[in-house]
Amino acid sequence: MIYVKLIGQLGNQMFIYAAAKAVQKQIGGGEIVFETRSLVHSGFKNSLADYRLDTDIAFCDEGFIKNLGFPQKLVTLFYLKRIEGMSNRQRFEFAKKYCKLFNFFGMIICPDGYIEQKIRRKNIAMIGYFQSETWFTNVKRELRRQFI
Repeated sequence: MIYVKLIGQLGNQMFIYAAAKAVQKQIGGGEIVFETRSLVHSGFKNSLADYRLDTDIAFCDEGFIKNLGFPQKLVTLFYLKRIEGMSNRQRFEFAKKYCKLFNFFGMIICPDGYIEQKIRRKNIAMIGYFQSETWFTNVKRELRRQFI
């Protein structure tokens, strides 16, 4: 299972979806659940719902943290608390510095761009914008089929 916090508008959501699909392929499958509560609170809509996406995805509005295991909840709260007031660059450097710790607990956190990840678990939680083509080079063909 891959839990993903869906944020931003269409472009951001497409990058997030692409990164989640790439992680799904890397770990050998599993359902992807996109948490949409953050979108509603930001005044945005779930733009991915307008596309014919794979059937192994779901959308929920229960809240991101509610669906995580206890260690992932702690890591998420630690991350969210620590990045308060940081610039985008500082958030990226913080995520890069603690990447191994996040990965150990099944978290992929990347506020922007690309950070090399060592994924060792089947249950993954993802937070970030994942705005780099590097995230999804292994699923480009599938993504084109779904979005074009």
